[in-house]
Amino acid sequence: MKKKVIIIGGGLAGLSCGINLLKNNFDVELFEKNNEVGGLCSGYLVNGHYIDGCIHWLTGTKRDNKFNDLLRKMDCLNDDVEIISLPTLGTFIYKGEKVTFYRDIELGEDKWIFAYPDDKENIHLFYETLRSFCELEKVMDQHVDKAFYFSEKVKKTINLVPLSKEIFLSMKLSRKEYASRFKSKAIQNAIINGQNGFNSMFFFFMEYAMFINGNADIPSKGAKELVARAKAKFLELGGKLHLNTEIALIIKHEFNVLGVKTKENVIYVGDIIVSCLDPHYTYRNLFQGQYYSGKLKRLELNEKDHKISSSYNLYLAVKDEMKDIDIPTGLSFEPMKIGVNEYDSMFFRPYRYEDCYKNDGKIVTSILVDQSIEDFNYFNSLSEEKYKKEIERINNKLIDIVISYFPYLKGKIEIIDFFGPKEIYQRTYSKGGAILSYSLNLTNLPTPTKFKSVSFDNFYLASQWNSPIGGTPNAINNGYLASLEIIKTFSNKKCEK
Repeated sequence: MKKKVIIIGGGLAGLSCGINLLKNNFDVELFEKNNEVGGLCSGYLVNGHYIDGCIHWLTGTKRDNKFNDLLRKMDCLNDDVEIISLPTLGTFIYKGEKVTFYRDIELGEDKWIFAYPDDKENIHLFYETLRSFCELEKVMDQHVDKAFYFSEKVKKTINLVPLSKEIFLSMKLSRKEYASRFKSKAIQNAIINGQNGFNSMFFFFMEYAMFINGNADIPSKGAKELVARAKAKFLELGGKLHLNTEIALIIKHEFNVLGVKTKENVIYVGDIIVSCLDPHYTYRNLFQGQYYSGKLKRLELNEKDHKISSSYNLYLAVKDEMKDIDIPTGLSFEPMKIGVNEYDSMFFRPYRYEDCYKNDGKIVTSILVDQSIEDFNYFNSLSEEKYKKEIERINNKLIDIVISYFPYLKGKIEIIDFFGPKEIYQRTYSKGGAILSYSLNLTNLPTPTKFKSVSFDNFYLASQWNSPIGGTPNAINNGYLASLEIIKTFSNKKCEK
């Protein structure tokens, strides 16, 4: 008789876990509190404008790559999905000076040295280190049955490529610390703001290398279609999906979990339960605080070293092609409060590369600013009226900044949507409205959370939070890894490879 698995949370981790379990002869019921699956990975229409709330680029877009294979197992990618490659990772403007991260490394190095000859030595070292990261990305053995980030194999692989010392150094340094070696303020600004979130310089180099290698490009039609394909695969394999169904409680007895209870007090029984939600929420709410993870407690006490990343997202419809604006462009401005903290940089991203983002002669364009858990707490403390006024104030200021850089856009910008840490929490229940889990630095390394709960024999945790950094790759990978653990424990059938 087939074992029945209940999965809580229909994000990419839940879909990844469920699809592989279905392929390996388990019954799977997946519960999602929202009206659609996808979690953070969402795409939707607002007044005819398509908004991609997640995918600016996707790890695993290159064929013959282990993560690409995993995406294809879920049908997130297939041979019919066009992959869009942009010429730059981004351009950053500082006091009229532009610094661009080109896909063509030789072009980038030449342009930087020409513009900033006093920084020639450090520019050359930056690009030589980047070339080492390109080799690291190519040779890293990203087996889908091993941890995707920071396994021992990753550390060993680093020693196979040139400039290993610089690679290890980049793990210790923040982007701000690394940027301080340059004399040029424009280069400093570009490196500091070249990646959203609070991770070390290592992850900026890694992202840039994947982009150069063609392994961080954009799937056509973005998040909406990607999630729809995974959902269709789940249903095609016989999975049962409960939308608009929020789980309120995990039912337990001694060393086993027996099932779940919904907010409407409906009980579902299962042999195995997997929570693909943020484990903080799982322990505090679904287990009512009766159990907790010592590892999570230690991370919470040390959140200054391992910041959690959220974002402030403003979506615009712009009546202009904006052909002179790179995708994205980083705009610097005088520090302003966005939440409780002050910020001085935004990503400005016109989605002009695909027709699905164009409607009624306008192009969907986004503004993204980093946010922290402190900002979430501030926004959450405001009354509804004060919150609305504060968001309006911030949005108007951000648009004024855009117009100060591109005066020809005055009168051509319409706000179509906004979501920040507060709205992200409402959709996902992630701690602090996070889009990424705990950031990572080498001096104080958080270890991955185990998939198997120590409290129960048949309960598993699987989400981006199982690994430092998190994000889409870890969500999908960790859902898959949890399924392998379940198959190994509860089935004699050899799991599909």
